[in-house]
Amino acid sequence: MNKRAELTLLRIGTILAGILVAFILVMIVYKATSQEGAESAFLAKDSAMFIDAILSTPQDVQIVYPEEFIKWYIRLDNLSVSIFHSQPEPNETSPYSYYFVPRADIKVQGRDLKLSTLFFIKSGDNFTISNIPEQGGEKLND
Repeated sequence: MNKRAELTLLRIGTILAGILVAFILVMIVYKATSQEGAESAFLAKDSAMFIDAILSTPQDVQIVYPEEFIKWYIRLDNLSVSIFHSQPEPNETSPYSYYFVPRADIKVQGRDLKLSTLFFIKSGDNFTISNIPEQGGEKLND
């Protein structure tokens, strides 16, 4: 085989390897940024920022997150908020967790919740999440 043929084969091989590597990278990026994963990460980060804002307000606050997230679950604990794609086990961790800054004078009532409409509720020195709004410390039925 002459030198020109070897260079041509080398170029073709390099081009094919480049196409294969590009395809693999596109698939990795697609999996990492799938809509479900991106939305879960956004909801967890956004919720943590909401909680920081709510805990810093001096008055009672209720914020409704009206999106429909029927298939997901949320966990609120003393320092973080996490999103799960299936019902979480008691000690399970999520890759979609974000921390907020707690306040010593406000007790965070942690809980696991199946998402539909999400309420962030700060009432007096308590903070929690719920699917049902509260008025004057009492839950409304509708």
